[in-house]
Amino acid sequence: MFEEKLLYFYKSGLSYWHLAIKHFLKRFFVWLIIVAFVFLFLKIFLENLILYYVILVVAVPLSLILICMKPIWKYTEEKYDCIYPDRDWDIFLCAALKRYHYKKVNAEQTEESLVFLISRLTKRLESMSKTNILSLISNSLTLTLAFFIPVWSAFNTWWFKDVNDITDVFQYMLWVIVVPFLIILILKGFFWNFILKDIADSEVTKLSSLIEKLEIIRFSIKNPYYYKKIDQYLNKKGTEIDLIIKEFDERYKNYASDPLIRLFKNARQKLKNKKSNKIKLFNNDVK
Repeated sequence: MFEEKLLYFYKSGLSYWHLAIKHFLKRFFVWLIIVAFVFLFLKIFLENLILYYVILVVAVPLSLILICMKPIWKYTEEKYDCIYPDRDWDIFLCAALKRYHYKKVNAEQTEESLVFLISRLTKRLESMSKTNILSLISNSLTLTLAFFIPVWSAFNTWWFKDVNDITDVFQYMLWVIVVPFLIILILKGFFWNFILKDIADSEVTKLSSLIEKLEIIRFSIKNPYYYKKIDQYLNKKGTEIDLIIKEFDERYKNYASDPLIRLFKNARQKLKNKKSNKIKLFNNDVK
C-alpha cells in the first residue's frame, strides 16, 4: 500500500543516517581511535582525577565537532541547503515528501490522497501507541525505578567492598555524581541532538512526525503564502530531491517488511551489481 511505502521513504530514504552520517563512517572511526588514545594517555600519565575528567570532557566533544560534525554540517549545507536538526531541515523533509507524493499521485487527487494518508497513518499511530513497549517504559516511573534500584544497589556493594580510606570515598563520589553528569551532558548535547535522535527515534515518534509534515503539506495547498518556503526550497533543490527519490525507488525494489530479509535482498543485489560491472568491464577490455 502507498502509505506503507511513504512511511518507509520517510524512515529510510529521508533518514539523517542515510542522507548524511553513513558517508562519514570513516571519520567516526578515526574519532573513536583518538578518544581511546586520549583516554589511555591520560589514564597512564595523569594522577589528578579532577583534571583528568575536565580534559576528557573537553577533548571528547571538541574532537567530535572538528573531526565528524563540522564536515557533516558542511556537506548537508552544500547538498541540502540545511543543517540537522535546524528548523530548515524540517522544511527540506516537507519539500521531499511533497515532491514524492506529487510524483506518485494524480495532481487532481492530491488533497484527497493527503486526507486519506493522514487518516490511515493516524489510525496506525493510535494502534501502535497502545502497544509500544518503549513508550510504556519511558512513561512509567515505577518500572524505571524498579529496574534502576537493583543495579544501583549492586554497584554500591561492589564499590564499597574494598573501600579502605577517604580517597576511595572521594573517587566513589566522582564516579556516581560527576561522571554520570558529564556523560549525560555529552550524550544529550552532542550525540543525541546531532547524531542519534533521528536514528534512535521510535516507530511511533517517526510516524507522528510524518503525519505532522503531511498535515503541513495539506494546509499549504490552499494557503501557499503560509508555507511558501516549501515551494521555494523545491525550486532551489528540486533536482537533489529527485535524485533522492530515484535512489530510494531503486532500493525499494528489494523492500521487505522484515529487516533481516531486506538486508539479505540488498546484499544479494549488491553482489549481482558487482558481477554485472565486472562482466561489462571484461567485455569492454575484449573489444
